[in-house]
Amino acid sequence: MFAPLFYRFRRHAGLRLALSVGLLLGVAVLEAGGLVSILPLIDLLGLGRSPMSGASGRDWRGVFQAFGVQPRLGPVLLGFGTILLVQSTFRRWAERVNAQLESGFANELRQEVYGALVRIRWLAFTRLRAAEVTRVLTQEVDQAAQAAQQALILLGSVALALVHGFLAFACSPPLTGLAFSSGVVLALLLRPMNRRSHASG
Repeated sequence: MFAPLFYRFRRHAGLRLALSVGLLLGVAVLEAGGLVSILPLIDLLGLGRSPMSGASGRDWRGVFQAFGVQPRLGPVLLGFGTILLVQSTFRRWAERVNAQLESGFANELRQEVYGALVRIRWLAFTRLRAAEVTRVLTQEVDQAAQAAQQALILLGSVALALVHGFLAFACSPPLTGLAFSSGVVLALLLRPMNRRSHASG
């Protein structure tokens, strides 16, 4: 049932869907850049060696030198602030585009329901309950639009999780493996409780 719904949503969104996906992926990439840009601060503030630095602890300096910038505290903070500014702009833009897509898709579905009600045979129309028509035009149409929009949010969340996982593995593979294993074990332990909660709900 969800596949036809998302196909309809994709047809409604058109190129705006590609824009939304691109913005969400851009937010994930900028998230990675922001996290990586924090690591040089460890060296510059004298708090130790950056976890992603090489044996000399100076690998990250070559990135700044490649752009002709001295690897000092000021440029590093400026780069970090610029990344955060661009990321927040992309995130807000993506949220606005997604909200417009959701509301537009809901209106399109609602117009189709209105059209179906206009073309329905009178005998069938008299058998419909007013509460059912109201529920379809309000609750179910909005839920369908929200489901399609949540698929976009899920895509952005998956991309962000992959970025965080990659950076965590680059910093410390053993700790990343331990955290991932602990999460899997915890999910398996909570699975029976989740099933009982779902059944009760």
